[in-house]
Amino acid sequence: MRTLLQHSAIYLLARGVPGVVNFLAIAVYTRLVPPDEYGRYALVLAGSGFVSMVVFYWLGLAALRYLPGRDQTAAVGLLATVRTAYRWLAIITGLCALAFMPFVQAGWRLLILLSLLLLWTQGWFEINLQMLRAKLDPLRYGLASGIKAVLAIGAGVLLARYYPVAAAPLAGQVIGFGLASVVVWRSLWGGVCSRATWPTMKQVMRYGLPLSGTLALGHLLSYSDRFLIALFINEHAAGVYSAGYDLASQVLVMVMLVINTASYPLILNDMETKGVKAARQQLSRNMWLLLTVAAPAA
Repeated sequence: MRTLLQHSAIYLLARGVPGVVNFLAIAVYTRLVPPDEYGRYALVLAGSGFVSMVVFYWLGLAALRYLPGRDQTAAVGLLATVRTAYRWLAIITGLCALAFMPFVQAGWRLLILLSLLLLWTQGWFEINLQMLRAKLDPLRYGLASGIKAVLAIGAGVLLARYYPVAAAPLAGQVIGFGLASVVVWRSLWGGVCSRATWPTMKQVMRYGLPLSGTLALGHLLSYSDRFLIALFINEHAAGVYSAGYDLASQVLVMVMLVINTASYPLILNDMETKGVKAARQQLSRNMWLLLTVAAPAA
């Protein structure tokens, strides 16, 4: 329990700083960007997040699951497989976006291009974060998350002051995800020069894809409402709704994510090193801590 509390305290800071920055971003962007443009920004964020869940997120989940307990050789092989899969998926999504571009309205083409860049950078950044969790390294996790949040809002606000359109905060997000990934690149991927193997790829797919599908469905249930509002009313209404929704979710979801972010790697590590019984004990501690924190917050 002590380890869980220590990691939760560190992740509270690691999640808390980006959470506060994202909270402030809502207040700033809703003043710099008109509601209809904010609605387009919210729609692109939600759509890109859903596609990222389906296309890339399973790679990070598999790295989080299988890195603990592996020796150096096996770990390098797993990382090489994850990196190769990411590259191919990035190529496929890029070709799909290019094929889709002629059918998009002219006003949305820049947003589609930015959403593709956001998809790539967000997907890669999330994989890196999951690897830091697997390595039980909350300090670097917090550093990467903080750098991303500060760079994203800094660049987004600077652009939005001169160009108050949806593309400005989206470009800020791309800059934040991209530069934050560079910060942790060498520490995570230095020395990974082996090739992907098909047995490892099958293992990664068998574990990650079902979980990724489940999480994507949850994401769809949480964010499909803003698409329905934009469809049946307009993008202005979607922007007003998204601002209020995100304001509340930034507070409640962050509190619960802190517990899960800290506990899940500990559960996996216990299962790999101490067995199922120890993992169940860690699960029980996680449940009680989650209830203790989340119920009053809700």
